[in-house]
Amino acid sequence: MTEKPIGEEWAEDKIKYVVTHPRGIEDCKEFVLYTPDAPVDELPEEFLSWCYALKPLDENTSETLTCYGIMNTQTNIGFFRHD
Repeated sequence: MTEKPIGEEWAEDKIKYVVTHPRGIEDCKEFVLYTPDAPVDELPEEFLSWCYALKPLDENTSETLTCYGIMNTQTNIGFFRHD
């Protein structure tokens, strides 16, 4: 949950934030946790499509994951930390 009400919008560091209901976790029975240093070539394509949405895989010079990530196994929606 967030401290801000659903629908609230604000800008911070040139990024627009909009508070919404959580997506990708509803009705989930199982998540998979991926840790930094996991071999990229062993990760599911569904996860990689989310993880590297902001930085394409071919631009990533690391052969291992550089962040923590989780994936909803029912919807294949992934979440990751992007610095």
